[in-house]
Amino acid sequence: MKKLLAILSLALFLMACGDGLDREALREKVMAVHDEVMPKWGRLKLMKKQILDKAAELEAADSTDSKIAELRDIAIDLDAAHEVMSTWMRDWQKNAKTYESGEAGKEETLAFFKSEQERVDKMKEQILKASAAAEAALL
Repeated sequence: MKKLLAILSLALFLMACGDGLDREALREKVMAVHDEVMPKWGRLKLMKKQILDKAAELEAADSTDSKIAELRDIAIDLDAAHEVMSTWMRDWQKNAKTYESGEAGKEETLAFFKSEQERVDKMKEQILKASAAAEAALL
């Protein structure tokens, strides 16, 4: 009888500890966006160099073309997109373990993953926009 009571107590304890959150699914959803734009992120610095080289060529040719300013603006956008992802990755590395492991409560965990999903979605949009502008300018 004591064994049965101990097993039943352990089972009830384990059930009470689980909050029903699929932390792995929440993590995978966030990371899917990150993984989608990671290859473009790796190219942002290269595109920036190409954009600035093109601006320098126009400038060396004594061009008064408004294209020079446009190219420099694109370079700034590429830098900003690169920094947004760099910052996000540092923040994720620093903060995610608490929420992935279950150390944080259900509501805190849901709020964290919702916030991170919003951040990676904005990051994706910024990277894709800057990349598309650079690619169009380099044609």
